[in-house]
Amino acid sequence: MRFAQLPGALVLAATVVLSPWPVHTAPVLRISPASGVYAASQRVDLAIVLQELNGLAVVGGEVKLDENDITPVVATVFRPEPLAGGIAFRSINLPMGVLGLGTHSFEVTLSLSDGSRVTSAVLWQVLR
Repeated sequence: MRFAQLPGALVLAATVVLSPWPVHTAPVLRISPASGVYAASQRVDLAIVLQELNGLAVVGGEVKLDENDITPVVATVFRPEPLAGGIAFRSINLPMGVLGLGTHSFEVTLSLSDGSRVTSAVLWQVLR
């Protein structure tokens, strides 16, 4: 990349190199709603979203709420939904008040078919 200075302008010249091999990004795990402050009366669609699977499959996982394993509960409540290049697990219309007042951690770790793992976590503060 080089820069050329012209009167009154800055010009940027770049070289683009194309690869004949596909470029794969690592799987991305997100939790929604994001970390933040929520009212106990507020209802949310809770989602665990895994993107950029690149042909991999979810073969296991663990979900923790405040360091407590709640995987069996999540497995019965969350429904898988296929996405282009990924998958989402959702529970709709969840009242935040079921968590109790205070700050709560929610952490998800998913195991993938190549032996790798992806983890994401959020902190929710629930107020009256």
